[in-house]
Amino acid sequence: MKQRLISGIALLLGLFLVVFKAPFPVFFLAFLIIAGLSIWEYSKLIYNDNPNLEPNRKWQWWYLLIIIVATLFPFVPAATVYFSLGTENYAKSLEFYKTFAGNTMFYAVFMWLFSLIIYRKTETLYNILHPRLVAIFAALINSAFFSALFVIRYIEPTTQEFMLNNSTVLMFYIFCLVVCADSGAYFVGRAIGKRKLCPTISPNKTVEGLLGGVLSAIICAVIFINFTSLGDNILTTKRLVAFIVFSIISVLFAVHGDLVESFIKRRAKVKDSSNLIPGHGGVLDRLDSLQPAFTFMAYFWVILTSNDFFTF
Repeated sequence: MKQRLISGIALLLGLFLVVFKAPFPVFFLAFLIIAGLSIWEYSKLIYNDNPNLEPNRKWQWWYLLIIIVATLFPFVPAATVYFSLGTENYAKSLEFYKTFAGNTMFYAVFMWLFSLIIYRKTETLYNILHPRLVAIFAALINSAFFSALFVIRYIEPTTQEFMLNNSTVLMFYIFCLVVCADSGAYFVGRAIGKRKLCPTISPNKTVEGLLGGVLSAIICAVIFINFTSLGDNILTTKRLVAFIVFSIISVLFAVHGDLVESFIKRRAKVKDSSNLIPGHGGVLDRLDSLQPAFTFMAYFWVILTSNDFFTF
């Protein structure tokens, strides 16, 4: 427990400094490293004791290449936006990046919804899923997640312009939202949880815990609306309802992301994605809930609803 607490504090401190204080190149480099570590962990999970892996090992390199290209590609258009500042190519670079990020996140959200249907099926269905499908899924959600990080951190939602000094309140809110929902689900589930949410994948999760997480998310949303600059644009009932609905759906996606990673680890017969973080497992063990939450919020809040949301 002591080791877990110390590494957790160090991780949160490092994340806070990178996300909210670091200049763009440091932010860029930090998440490039995280992307590389996530690629390594996904490759281990996909090929560890997988009964459907072909004897021909050449496919392993193809799957890994798909994940590498899809994960790292968001950094390319993001860099073009940054280095095009002050030139006539800036508008084209920004439009290209927003189109790429929007499409990537759309398909990722669609994939999350599709997998939401699958995970309630029998364990037989889990076992027949081919590692190619898992690799494509891993590539898509990684690509969408890093696109979402850049969009939320550097794209101003009302003007849709690239801003190095854009507010970090929305990003901080999503972090807090996921943490509050996870904590609420844990304590409520331990106290009164009875009905299993998905026993074949995660026996400890309960329906009561999920409801506790949703309630915690609503409380978190109300606090941010009233005590941070995030509430400056939420001045009508419509906006308030939309904000809370977005928050609840983000939490549901976060819970589902945790279940999806649990499903992949269950197939690989491992407890953690790796041992990189003492007491916490691997990078993917920390990102499993954040990936879908950030992707959903970035797409539906910043990309689709930015102009309409802030005008009605």
